[in-house]
Amino acid sequence: MNMRKVIIPNERLTATLRYLATGRTLEDLKFSTRISPQSLGRVIPETCEAIYKVLRKYCKCPTSQEGWKKVAKEFEDRWQFPNCIGPMDGKHVAITPPPGAGSFFFNYKNFHSQVLFGVANANYELLYFNFGSNGRVSNGGVFQSTDFYRTLESGSLNVPKETIVSGRNMPFVLVADDAFPLRKDIMKPFSSKVNTQACKIFNYRLSRAQRMIESVFGIIVERSAVLQKPISIIDLTSVRHIVMACCTLHNFLRIKIPNQ
Repeated sequence: MNMRKVIIPNERLTATLRYLATGRTLEDLKFSTRISPQSLGRVIPETCEAIYKVLRKYCKCPTSQEGWKKVAKEFEDRWQFPNCIGPMDGKHVAITPPPGAGSFFFNYKNFHSQVLFGVANANYELLYFNFGSNGRVSNGGVFQSTDFYRTLESGSLNVPKETIVSGRNMPFVLVADDAFPLRKDIMKPFSSKVNTQACKIFNYRLSRAQRMIESVFGIIVERSAVLQKPISIIDLTSVRHIVMACCTLHNFLRIKIPNQ
């Protein structure tokens, strides 16, 4: 009896990394991997799920007050914004909507997407990320649907309360853009209508910290060409595995090869 050869782990990993790095279609990828598009459509999401499970240890929020203070110290030393425990933002990842989805995933940028939400540190690493909200939801709405938000609200993140900065008590804060709510633990820029010198300096310093999460998203997309166009695998669970693998691979590379 003629039996089809098993796709060994090395071949699975090679095909998956090639798919993530190049964004080539499965039909095109079959020529360099010698694996059928049908098998690639099954193998790639499975391997991405395994990559996430193995490498997610490289994507961890601090669990102690000392850990958060270390994050804040790095922001103050490198970007001159004290008591910042991380910038947060959302990125729309283009997808091919599943049959029958209608306009459910259609966003204000006029394409179908799901939202990748992330919080970064001062070293271009993701402290936290979440993917899966449909593109019609605002960044603020995505934030409030995450377990990160629920943990922040309950006080389980162990974020320090306050410290003295320039002679005044200042809370430890996340920094964000106008899509997020203004709270004691979330700092946003002043409106452009407020043009005092102090406000301009504050906005400049905040933008230096805020751009870290935008830079992280940019690096991930540059490294993972699969995110540069709509992900063609229709199964949304598979799309989630692909995006989560890209994020964990980013942190892995930042920690293991920081200068690359």
